[in-house]
Amino acid sequence: MYRKHMILVTLLLLIAVAVVACGGGEKAEPTTAAQPTVKAEAATQPTPTTPPAKPTVAPTTPPTVQTKEEKPAPTPVPTEVATEAKATATSEAGETGEEEIEYKLPDELQDIHSYRMKMTYKTTFGGQTFDVFHYIVEAVRDPEAKHVIIESAQAAPAKGEEPKYQVMEFIQKEGKMWLNIGGSWMMSQDEGSTDYGEELRLYTPEDLGRNWKKVGQETVNGVKTTHYRTTEVTEEMATAPLATYWGTWHPTQEGEGEPQFHVKKVEADVYVSDKGLIIKEIVRWVVDVTQNGKTEEATDELITEITDINADITIEVPEEAAGNAQPPIPLPAEATQSVGMGNLYIYEVAGKSVEETIAYFQKELPKQGYTVEGQGLPGMFKVTAPDGKLYSVTVTEGDSGGVQIMIQTGGF
Repeated sequence: MYRKHMILVTLLLLIAVAVVACGGGEKAEPTTAAQPTVKAEAATQPTPTTPPAKPTVAPTTPPTVQTKEEKPAPTPVPTEVATEAKATATSEAGETGEEEIEYKLPDELQDIHSYRMKMTYKTTFGGQTFDVFHYIVEAVRDPEAKHVIIESAQAAPAKGEEPKYQVMEFIQKEGKMWLNIGGSWMMSQDEGSTDYGEELRLYTPEDLGRNWKKVGQETVNGVKTTHYRTTEVTEEMATAPLATYWGTWHPTQEGEGEPQFHVKKVEADVYVSDKGLIIKEIVRWVVDVTQNGKTEEATDELITEITDINADITIEVPEEAAGNAQPPIPLPAEATQSVGMGNLYIYEVAGKSVEETIAYFQKELPKQGYTVEGQGLPGMFKVTAPDGKLYSVTVTEGDSGGVQIMIQTGGF
């Protein structure tokens, strides 16, 4: 299920990129309150044309989740910048010994019944700071339910203006998934669990770096935590998001040279509760951007934090989305919905033949005031409801036995 969810998020983000390319879409407010020390080298980095995997939340090839014992040690990035930053972090921490961070995820702590999480990537450049994306989650352990909102900025805003976001949203509950893209909801059957706590697997301490130093004790989001810091990041975290997103937010104009990126400093901070729960993570990159002979400093931040632990969270399916789960016409009792999207509904019926299912419609619907008319093709007919609404119905053999019923409002 973890891999399936990550693939879904990846597809959503690809759709977002396509929407950005086409423009349009106003900022939508979330209905609930709910990446990265650049490989610091003096060499010039080429401008990537696609966003990095983790700054867009989900990798194109989903990772295999491993336990801490199974996971290989990360590869540090040995650079001059990392060495200098390491000395600074050691001085701030007041300690020189390496600390092993013991942590747990919400699914490993039986007394964590609900939480909210927010991941934000923000960038500061040219005198302005704005959030590039938000990944907002609220989750409940029992009964399993999850609500996710992804907000992706369409372009770098003009100075003094707020960015506009393309919003995507999905809800997992009661074995179903509702997906909202561009204001239109669709529903499908969901397999497996919601993978409670999976969001905090995206960046675990060993994913970020090693040789963590204890900074001290701090209270974060109302929770007492131990604060750790490192400047020895893994190779995966060694690319500043700005270098990757530059072509999207700052397209090169005619006559401009390609920008060059030099990462001067990267550091990561992790805040862990007494129970071992990761409450907050921050990764910061400081980058020199040189273009047309002019150099400006930029700062990237990736912030992940968990809040509202054990809060009374209720995840409800919006009325306009829930409507897609209701059959528009009477169906055999064995029918289960596999898709509901706008004016299209698809159902599966196990243990029945096409002939038996067609016979059901022909016999049972007229008893309830519906008119059934054949359309001249096997398995296809028109249904008129008592209120005059028209539906086109197609009954075919299912892929794994039984039959599939496709219903479209308004006719084909």
